[in-house]
Amino acid sequence: NESEITAERERITNLLKNNGYYDFNQQYVNFKIYDTSRVNSLSVETIINNPVGGKHKRFSIDTVIFTTDEGKGAVNLPRTYRIFNQVTYKFYEEKYSKKILDRRLFIYPGDYFSRESTVETQRQLANLDMFKFVNVYYDTTGGRFAPNVFNSPLKKFQTTNEVGLGIILSQGFPGPFYNFSLKNRNVMGGMEILELNGRIGIEGVPAVTDRQDVYSSTEASVNFSLIFPQFVLPISRKAKSSLGALNPKTQVVAGYSLSNRPEFERSTFIGRFGYTWQ
Repeated sequence: NESEITAERERITNLLKNNGYYDFNQQYVNFKIYDTSRVNSLSVETIINNPVGGKHKRFSIDTVIFTTDEGKGAVNLPRTYRIFNQVTYKFYEEKYSKKILDRRLFIYPGDYFSRESTVETQRQLANLDMFKFVNVYYDTTGGRFAPNVFNSPLKKFQTTNEVGLGIILSQGFPGPFYNFSLKNRNVMGGMEILELNGRIGIEGVPAVTDRQDVYSSTEASVNFSLIFPQFVLPISRKAKSSLGALNPKTQVVAGYSLSNRPEFERSTFIGRFGYTWQ
């Protein structure tokens, strides 16, 4: 089965890529097929070839350098260095909590190279919604093996406006609406996100007694939400770090909505506290 041969080549490559063999690729994995003494039977030999003039090297990480503001600042202005949990952080301005960043980092000095840990680091840092891009580049010059984590920050404030015309298909009366949202990133320095969402809309609603008569109904709402990039729980720092791969978040929501119709006026207040993870 040729597809199983291909899958085995990929399995071996991933296995070695996740256990220190940074330079390994699928070209080093070959298969030979032999006839056997049995009828309609074959023997499969798996061969792992060495690189020309040497053998496969297993790479362990020397240092990890984490840049929080790639693409920012003056060209000749030096960045500040801080070390936290064996990782060197570089920045022009210390905006982000190194404790939170550390929980989304899965590559450390002394560890063997792992493609899976590298991809997971990029994924979880991107899930913070703080950076436009997250790149991990491995520096192998001078006999060193040092991953450089480059992060380009998103804008602190992000706004969205939407104006439209909605139609209730069962009744057929159009009405305008306006949606507004404001996102404030890194509110308290711990990579929290504060969101404000508002909506107001007017709908045409037929009267109950006479379908020819139409009156307007106004719907308005506003919601505030504060999102923490961790579980706000009385658990240890080690436990919170181990949960970093789950993209943990705590969300606190407060909101108000108003419905104003000829028959009634209704005000609703909501409050919600919850956890999400993936």
